[in-house]
Amino acid sequence: MAGKQIKPSTWWPSLNRLDSTHHGLVGYWPLWEGAGPQAADVAGLFPGTLDAGTDWVSQGILTDANGDDVSIPGIAARMTGSTAFTMMTVVNLESEGIGTIFGYFFSLSDVSQSEARISFSDTGQRVFAVLNGTGISAGVGSWPGFNRDVVVIARYSAGETNGSQIWLNGELKGSATISGAISISGNGLIANRADGLRALDGTTKACAVWDRALSSPEIEQISYRPYGLITPPNNAAILSAGVAAPAAAVRRNMTLLGVG
Repeated sequence: MAGKQIKPSTWWPSLNRLDSTHHGLVGYWPLWEGAGPQAADVAGLFPGTLDAGTDWVSQGILTDANGDDVSIPGIAARMTGSTAFTMMTVVNLESEGIGTIFGYFFSLSDVSQSEARISFSDTGQRVFAVLNGTGISAGVGSWPGFNRDVVVIARYSAGETNGSQIWLNGELKGSATISGAISISGNGLIANRADGLRALDGTTKACAVWDRALSSPEIEQISYRPYGLITPPNNAAILSAGVAAPAAAVRRNMTLLGVG
């Protein structure tokens, strides 16, 4: 669909075209609201709900204590049985990243958390992607640095040799050969796990999930513009009109193009 022109949406006047990275985009949470109890999914049907202790900041959500998170109902049911998918999150860790040994960036389930999640360990500053029960590590000392934005992408492709991967800022950091379909249930979670004991100490600025394994060029492209999957609208307009309307407008545009 590269180069395909669309009529700009009323809600997204700067959205001029959709490239191939939009194919299979199931959910995209740009976390631009700045206030309110919900985090809109502007690509699909899965709005997130903020825990009472989770704070909005100028761009994203701030989690700094156990129990902070964003819960995403329905995404696990949508993705269970998948043999190929891609997860993305953009995070800015403030110090050692978490208050305990591990912190969760993004999980598609709050029940079967060994199936599809990305997490961080302050022991050696490592990033893990756990995909269908197998962990992939980006390696000791792989974290690019604190107090800066980092794009973390996990790719799953069942049975493909080294096709399940973890990427940091557009660089492949770890891979493995994993087989089988994921089996998950419950709610997706941003910035924590189900028991509330793995909250990140920092800001999450965007999350997304695709129901296919993105190619390496697509991952590199997204890593350099993670906030541009769908250009967010003016915050004030959205807060006054409600989050459902712009999400519906974008879905209509994407449906007309056969995208997503």
